[in-house]
Amino acid sequence: MKRDIILKKLLCKIAALFAAATLLILVGCSANVVGSDTDSVSYKSENVCTFSIDCSAALASSYSHIPSDGVILSEREFAFEDGESVADVLRRVCTENSIQLETSAAPLYGSIYVEGIANLYEFDCGQGSGWMYCVNGEFPNVGASSYILSPGDRVEWKYTCDFGEDIGGNYHPD
Repeated sequence: MKRDIILKKLLCKIAALFAAATLLILVGCSANVVGSDTDSVSYKSENVCTFSIDCSAALASSYSHIPSDGVILSEREFAFEDGESVADVLRRVCTENSIQLETSAAPLYGSIYVEGIANLYEFDCGQGSGWMYCVNGEFPNVGASSYILSPGDRVEWKYTCDFGEDIGGNYHPD
């Protein structure tokens, strides 16, 4: 009898913990969904951009850690705060979507350098390979930490195998 009471109390506590954890997960997952009623109050409804991450240029390489279609993250809308940069939103997008991201500081440029996304790193597909970004179809000449987003911006992270020539970035190293 006493054992049954203890067991029931234990089961009630486990059920309560499970319910609380589920609620926290649901609230956390919906915090940055554009248009939901639970958007974080720090985001203005007009502060929305689209983000995508693509490594299609690497499909012809022998590198095996890329999706079969080259799309790591299809184009999606994300809310952002006033003053946030492309790098800020990239970090959040990767975290929210469980996409591996590795960056390093680039103090000379006052920005971060993206070394790898989804375990695809610079030089994995040759001397001229690595990650570049474009906003509204243009490749900015500033680091991702320095590019401040505007409502409606379309941000695309693209992997290049040829200094950007293969993705329309036309970067030529010195």
